[in-house]
Amino acid sequence: MTGPKAKTTSRSNGKLWSDRQKDRGVKLVLGWWRDRWRKRIPQLNGQIKYFVFENSEEGYADALEAYYQLIRQLSPKKPNQTAYECCLPFLRQMQDWYARWGIPEGEECEHDKLIALVDAAEHELAAEHPRSIVEFVDYRTIEGAQFLRQVGLFSSEQRQSTFWTGRLGEESEPFSNWQPRGKWAERIRQLDRGSRTKGNSTQTVGFQIRRFLAFKAAQVAGDHRAVATFGTLKERLTYFERWFGAGVHVKEINGTTLRDYYQHLLARSVGNIRKRNLFNASKQWIRWAWKQDDVELETLPKAMNDDELTFLTHINKEGEETEVSEDLLFTPDEIIAMTSGLPLRWRCYVALCLNCGFTQIDLANLKKQQIDLEQGRLIFKRTKTKRHKSPPKVNYKLWSVTVALLREVISDDPVYVFVTKNGRKLMTNTLDDGKVKRWDTVGCAWTKMRKRNRVPDKPFKYLRKTGSNWLKYHDEFSSLQQTYLAQKPYTVAGKHYTAYSGKPHPFFDCAIDALGKHFGLLAIQKSEDAHA
Repeated sequence: MTGPKAKTTSRSNGKLWSDRQKDRGVKLVLGWWRDRWRKRIPQLNGQIKYFVFENSEEGYADALEAYYQLIRQLSPKKPNQTAYECCLPFLRQMQDWYARWGIPEGEECEHDKLIALVDAAEHELAAEHPRSIVEFVDYRTIEGAQFLRQVGLFSSEQRQSTFWTGRLGEESEPFSNWQPRGKWAERIRQLDRGSRTKGNSTQTVGFQIRRFLAFKAAQVAGDHRAVATFGTLKERLTYFERWFGAGVHVKEINGTTLRDYYQHLLARSVGNIRKRNLFNASKQWIRWAWKQDDVELETLPKAMNDDELTFLTHINKEGEETEVSEDLLFTPDEIIAMTSGLPLRWRCYVALCLNCGFTQIDLANLKKQQIDLEQGRLIFKRTKTKRHKSPPKVNYKLWSVTVALLREVISDDPVYVFVTKNGRKLMTNTLDDGKVKRWDTVGCAWTKMRKRNRVPDKPFKYLRKTGSNWLKYHDEFSSLQQTYLAQKPYTVAGKHYTAYSGKPHPFFDCAIDALGKHFGLLAIQKSEDAHA
């Protein structure tokens, strides 16, 4: 049960290994006293047993194993004991995982509840008639049920099961063959495979993900990457880190990891696009880590390009095919109503978005130097294309109603066409100490107007889709859909042989006029001129 007397302990900066774990907020199963580990054993009338191993990660693991062996020897057969013998070792391994690798961000509450559950279970097992293990957690509350689902002791089918209502006998105990699921199955598998490998803490998944995000943050600071892109990447990698384990060594990443993560995502009740984005973010980070000379991920997993690990992104979580809904496209009557019944600024937003295929971010980034109200022209490059070589510069002909509205609402700001009442941009994306702060003035206001029935109950971005779809399904102008959207070229000719000078294009002007005529915006301006 005990080894030779520990003569040495692992110290760093003058602190013992156990003290460093406490500083990190990790509650150890065993306590350190003088030169040994100790634990009060309820099965021995509360006596304290000592385990002589050194104060280090390896010594603590050996002491834990000796403690678990002693508990198994002292545990008599009691009601529900089969479930305890099945569940407690796994719960202790979960506790051990936290002790070894630390508490990932967002799992502090889960960690605390796990500690309380293990302590309560050990004391209950010492009683003559132990209760069911789930009775230590208030599973009838949302928090309690969520915790039990996180550790795998609870499922939606069990909520209505009769065993929740009272004490369980040995034969009816549902946890006698329980196995952890989800992230804990992977974490315990890593422990069993020896993922407690000695090594530098800089080789852990959590450290390298933070390093990767720091690199992306530097790109944001250099205006090489959008803040919103960084924010979504951070959120998706945080999910992978919590599932895989922040403290796991990077060399444990292999094809099995990707397949297990893929199966985990398949089981989630979210859309397939969300699943694909989460999966692709993990692959992006793995590929980056593999390219770093100082990261001990020497082999790129073979499953990185496995065609089987795909998601049906054209199918939503209800099993239906997703497509641009024609019901959400704006009708001419709705466009006319908005451009005549809304405040001037919103009339201008609607007309400009349909005229030039704009979204909220395009409105926010539109600069005065890009418009010529005298000539009725707007020369624009989309923000998303700035990282591409020779992005398309499109010269839009502005309808007379659009020009008139712009003259009315153009701001006094020296740079931007539209700003808020406080002189700020309509949309802000900032990175402050690793945290993304985003504010969309147009999007928030549009949502409020939809709820108050001031505008049609349709997304604002469908103004852009409305113009695009109208061009697409008119054979005469279908080839101009990509020009209207100002998207990056996809063909070899478009990438390498076409010049995008931003000069007016007569055929494209005809298409814009036809679009305005169909939605009644040219007629609006003519009637206003006649009335004047």
